[in-house]
Amino acid sequence: MNPNKEIKKLNNEYKKIEKEKNERFVKYMELINTLVKGKADSIVNELINERKRQGLTQQDIADRTGVKTPNIARFEGKKTIPTFQFLEKYADALGMELEYTLKKK
Repeated sequence: MNPNKEIKKLNNEYKKIEKEKNERFVKYMELINTLVKGKADSIVNELINERKRQGLTQQDIADRTGVKTPNIARFEGKKTIPTFQFLEKYADALGMELEYTLKKK
């Protein structure tokens, strides 16, 4: 058997496996993002409502958190899934803190 053909065949098989693995990973991440986004939306809404209740602008939050205003707008527009660190910064800018609770189903 020709070693070059064997190497090429193995390389093609490897690429196929990697492509399938990447496709599964993308599907998995899409599912995770959907689940997390659903849970995060209620927290985001509470933070936005509190910001408005306090009469603060997105620029005020940006100044207090060190996060750029366009990023605050994307967060409030629910165009990104926030990290816990970001949620904590935002809450802190409002004089609030987040509480995390786990409960059994």
